[in-house]
Amino acid sequence: AADVFSMLGIVETQYLFDVVDCLAAQDCTRALQVLDEVVNQGKDIKQFMRDLVEHFRHLMVIKIGGKAMGKLVDYPVAIKEALLKQTEYFKLSVILKTIEQLLQAQDAARVAESHRLALEVCFAQLTFEGKTSEKEETVPPATKPAEPVKTRLRNNKGEAVIAPEKTRQPKAAPKTEKPAPQKKEEPQAPPPAVVLDLEQIKQAWDALTSAVSREKMSVATCLQEGTPVATEGNILIIGFPAACVFQKEVLEENSNAQLVERIFGEKLNVEVLLRYKLVDQLEPRVEESSIQSTLDEFGGKVTNRWHNDS
Repeated sequence: AADVFSMLGIVETQYLFDVVDCLAAQDCTRALQVLDEVVNQGKDIKQFMRDLVEHFRHLMVIKIGGKAMGKLVDYPVAIKEALLKQTEYFKLSVILKTIEQLLQAQDAARVAESHRLALEVCFAQLTFEGKTSEKEETVPPATKPAEPVKTRLRNNKGEAVIAPEKTRQPKAAPKTEKPAPQKKEEPQAPPPAVVLDLEQIKQAWDALTSAVSREKMSVATCLQEGTPVATEGNILIIGFPAACVFQKEVLEENSNAQLVERIFGEKLNVEVLLRYKLVDQLEPRVEESSIQSTLDEFGGKVTNRWHNDS
């Protein structure tokens, strides 16, 4: 198994459990050391980040529903038991917050072009948040009151007398001119609403799902069971046959939904929101004429629609 993991660059589950244990113990140093081990082993750090999000998703599911929700975790029983044990270290609110910060780290990694840096910053935020070093506040020295000014006068007999003490008054601050009133900015017209082209999306469906398959094959496979059926502004509605309830539920999971919306948005160059629904009668997909004639001639069927598109 270790050789297979090494060849494929897959991150072993134990690394995920080790990192999560470190985060639970708020041990950032050890978490960074485990991350360094992952890098030195030649693992795909981008995949490690995705697997870490999925790991916390498993913790969330089991924390909410216990063993009864184990069917939603695609792991052997031994690993499910380890996940159940690990949920004892976290409150649900902490698990949800961690998922949110890991997803933010994924976005930051694309900007910084460094998944390692994004993960290291995320680990530091998760373990050091709320821990501030106690620094002594520097108190400015007390300002001494102005010394009174003593004025010596002489009376009509030539004797020196001391006039009543006057306290030196601070000079009044110079008057500042009131700034000229600023002109109110004219309200700008709202940007035009995004309207998705259903036919364009249908034609690009294979390319869209293929792009998803390069990041998460299981999600892309579920998408291929569906068909774009309608659009509402920037919302794309994907229909599924009644027998595909499981695929629909997988795609509606928060991490998977965000993944697909991000990739579709990048490919279509617009912000896309996805909705999934079961459709009683889903129209069969119509193949291109050249493909359909070949299928008819040889009695074949399409087994794979994905290719190495750029």
